[in-house]
Amino acid sequence: MLFGLNPFASIGFASSTIDESVASTTVDLIADQEAARSFLFHATPYDTSTASETDVRASIGLAHPIVDDEHWPAYLENACDSNVDLFGDDESAQGRTSFGNLELLIGDGARDDLAAYAWDGRDVDVKLGAEGFAIDEYITVLKGTAEGITYDRRRLGIVFRGKETLLDKDIQETTYTGAGGLEGDATLEGNEKPLVYGAVTNITPIQVDSTNLVYQFHDGSAESAVAFDGGLALDSAGDVADITAASVEPGYYKTQLDSGYIKLGAPPSKLLTLDVQGDNSGDGYVSNAAHIIKRIVIDRSDLTASDLNLPSFYTAHLDSSRSVSGVYITGGTIASVVKDLMHSIGGAWTFNRVGLLTIAVLRKRFRSGTITEDDIVKGSFKRVRTVPPSWRRRIGSTKSWTVHNESQFVGAATSARRTLTSREYQYSTNETASIKERHLGARVVVKDTLLSTSADADTENARQQALYGATFDRIDITTRRQQFRYQIGQTITLDYDRFGIDADMIILGIRENTTSGRTTFRLLMTDNEFTELFETASSATLVETLSGESLDLG
Repeated sequence: MLFGLNPFASIGFASSTIDESVASTTVDLIADQEAARSFLFHATPYDTSTASETDVRASIGLAHPIVDDEHWPAYLENACDSNVDLFGDDESAQGRTSFGNLELLIGDGARDDLAAYAWDGRDVDVKLGAEGFAIDEYITVLKGTAEGITYDRRRLGIVFRGKETLLDKDIQETTYTGAGGLEGDATLEGNEKPLVYGAVTNITPIQVDSTNLVYQFHDGSAESAVAFDGGLALDSAGDVADITAASVEPGYYKTQLDSGYIKLGAPPSKLLTLDVQGDNSGDGYVSNAAHIIKRIVIDRSDLTASDLNLPSFYTAHLDSSRSVSGVYITGGTIASVVKDLMHSIGGAWTFNRVGLLTIAVLRKRFRSGTITEDDIVKGSFKRVRTVPPSWRRRIGSTKSWTVHNESQFVGAATSARRTLTSREYQYSTNETASIKERHLGARVVVKDTLLSTSADADTENARQQALYGATFDRIDITTRRQQFRYQIGQTITLDYDRFGIDADMIILGIRENTTSGRTTFRLLMTDNEFTELFETASSATLVETLSGESLDLG
């Protein structure tokens, strides 16, 4: 399984924010925070007078607004602020991205036609560079979607919307027609067809043909399916190309895996359930959270691989090699499924400031740099209220998607199967009772996940308890000379004399103010030990690895 990698803006969570694909002049510009900068604005709104898209360009910071012989008129007033939060204070699995208005100067009346254009839904991007740069030396620092415009006699403002809305859509748009056969009877008309990604235990399939005992568990090609009647495994009679025409003996079942169907030889005596390894389209069967999210987002939304921060997917995969069992989907949105998957590995998702879907596991990693007291705007340092640490943490794993009561088992069902399917989750507990002595408000946290084994739950529980069971502080600072240097999820060192702080902190959120040139960070400081992503790898090795065309994740 390959994750291709994109340059600079999507570099993810390596120790450096800049890779080898970025021009050396741009590297120098990012490093020299005192250097004069320019911004280029580009959008393609719809011109109703010509019934076609039109290019709109503008700039700020150029004495001669010509780049590669192309005119970038100097009427951009500001390059727009961005605010990206990946991790919430409440262990939330979904971040948020917001933008300020980008404003164009129209006071001379020469550009009033901009107000008549249709801007909603149109891509807008802003690039950073300097006087004398070629266009390929500029880097994209903001990419978003216009929601609409505001204007008065002097300014036209472009209102942005976050790309999160692109995933706030039904994950399954295909429904049963109710026409009979494999399309179900009238009772199924309009119901969404089921989906399975990864491995799921004890799901109840949809009966689509009661006469022929045909059931559907996945709308598409699947890897495998094992049938159980009242907790007792039935015997497989193989896979067929036409499930409707297949003949099946009592006590057996056949599958049509290329379309996600199963057929029984006789009605079940108790409750029919399945253990399924799901979708195997495209590059084949996947079971890791990062792989499943990538598959779902590309197959089920309007996003493509170029809209994903692929290095962040790679890093999340390495950070959590624990196996996610999978998801059985009979409704809901893409966003809700992505959130459930990231919640299972102690991670979160959002879109970054250049519009790329980013996922990450909250943990310390290689230090990406140091911010000192000299970099901090006077009076901006603030310790923010956080939730109390947890003293006990319970993580549920090995989800049984259908829970049996005793009457739903046949007598021959094994004790192991009864234990697995008689409750929804198996729980792992990790606790540090001494935390209650220091923190009277210490929490008990219960998280139900999609982790596939109790061993994986034990490992993830220990990691999360070490992070959230420690004393931790949320620090907000506004800085000078740090613009576009860091990304959410990275670890930096904060050296602040006033409170004796010289500690590694995880970047939870970043706000970039392009007008003032200031950057506000939301930081998490914990007293647990610093852990590196690769204990034996140097930061240079990691950056070199992430700069390759693709990486095999297995």
